[in-house]
Amino acid sequence: MAQARFVDYSTSDHYQVLGLNRGASQAEIARAYKEKARQLHPDKNPDDKEAAELSFKRIADAYAVLRDPHKRQQYDQTGAGRSYVSYDEAEHMWDTFCRNEGSSTASRREEPRDSEGRQKVILLVSLFALFMYAPAGLLPFVVAWLAATALQNHGHVVRISCAMLAYMLASSAVQWSQGYSYSAAPEIDLKDLHGLVGSNTGPSSLGLPRSGEELMMIDGRFARVADPLGAESGDVQHGWEQRLVDAMVKAINSGQCQVLLVFSREGCPWCDRQLPVLRNAIKQRAAYVSGSHQRASPTASGQSPASEVTELDNQAPRVPLRVFIMDTDELPELTETFQVEGFPTTVAWVTPNAQPLLVPGFLDDENMAEMLRQPAPEDPPAAPSADVKPAPSLRANA
Repeated sequence: MAQARFVDYSTSDHYQVLGLNRGASQAEIARAYKEKARQLHPDKNPDDKEAAELSFKRIADAYAVLRDPHKRQQYDQTGAGRSYVSYDEAEHMWDTFCRNEGSSTASRREEPRDSEGRQKVILLVSLFALFMYAPAGLLPFVVAWLAATALQNHGHVVRISCAMLAYMLASSAVQWSQGYSYSAAPEIDLKDLHGLVGSNTGPSSLGLPRSGEELMMIDGRFARVADPLGAESGDVQHGWEQRLVDAMVKAINSGQCQVLLVFSREGCPWCDRQLPVLRNAIKQRAAYVSGSHQRASPTASGQSPASEVTELDNQAPRVPLRVFIMDTDELPELTETFQVEGFPTTVAWVTPNAQPLLVPGFLDDENMAEMLRQPAPEDPPAAPSADVKPAPSLRANA
C-alpha cells in the first residue's frame, strides 16, 4: 500500500484534516478517521515516524471534536475547538474505536503491535547471538549502541538486527582469515610458576574443574585430568590447581614431550570449537610416535581437509604432545602472568630451551599442525613470515 500523505498539523480546519466537507455525517466522519488513522499510524510509516506521530495526533484531535455533536456545533459556529491530544491519548482513542468497530477491525489494529512484537523478538535473539559470538572487547560498546538505537526507533529493529548479523559474520571472517600469528609473551621463569596459583576453590564448591590435562585413553576417548594425584580415580583434592601447573612445568622441563598451554573460559564458543582440534592433534601425534599414522587424516570437524594435513611428517618432533587447558576463572593468576587478553590463547613449547610461541585466537587443524612443526631455536633457522614473531625465552629450571 502506498504511503499516505501526512496532514498539516498546524491547520485548525478539522474537516480538511479528515478530508470531509462540513455537511459530513457521523458515519462519514468515522470512516474518514478510520482510514486516515490506519494509513498514518507511526507503525505503518517507520521511515518518517516523527511526521506520522504528528499526523496521527492531529487526526485524533479532529475526530475528538467532530464526533461529539456539542463540540462540533461549537466548532462550526466559532471555529474554535482544538483539544491538542497527546500521542498516548490518540493511541487510546484508536484502540477504543477499533474495539467498538468489532473484532475484524481490532485484529487489523493489532497488526502493528504484532509486528512490533516480532521485531522485539528478533532484537532479543540477535542480542543473545551477539553476546555469544562477538569479540569481548567490543561487546559492551556495540550492545549499548544497538539498545539505544532500538529504543529510539522500533521501526528500525529489523535493520539493526541485520547490521548485528553482518557485524558478527565480519568478526568471524576476520577471526578465520587471520589464521594464527605469534605475539610477544612476557619473559617468565618456569620456577616462578611454583606457588603462583592459590587454592581458594575446591571440588566441593566448584564442582568438576574445567581445567586439566587433556588425555587420550586406550580406547580413543578423551578425559580431562585436573588433579595429577587423582589421575587414575578422577578424584580432585584441595590444591589441585598448583599440582596441575607443576605437572605442566615438569613436562616442559623433561624435554620428553611437546607441551601446549591453552587458556580458555566458560561460555567462549571459540574455545569450544578449539577442543576438537586439540584432540585431533593429540590423536595424530600419538599415531605418529607409535608409527601407525596415515598421511591423510580427517579434520576435527570430521570433514575432508581442503589440503592434506601434513603435521605428521619429518618436520614434527617425534615426541608425545601434552595439552594443558587452563580455565581463566579457575586459574586467574596464571592468566594474568601470561597477560592473556583473548580466548582461546595457545602457548607452545618445543623443548625446554626453545622460545615458546604465543598464539592468540582460534586455530583450525591446518594452522595447529603448522604451529606444531615450528622449529626450536637450536634447529636450523627457518625464514619466518613477516607477521611471525617468536615470543621471548621462557627460562626453565636449572
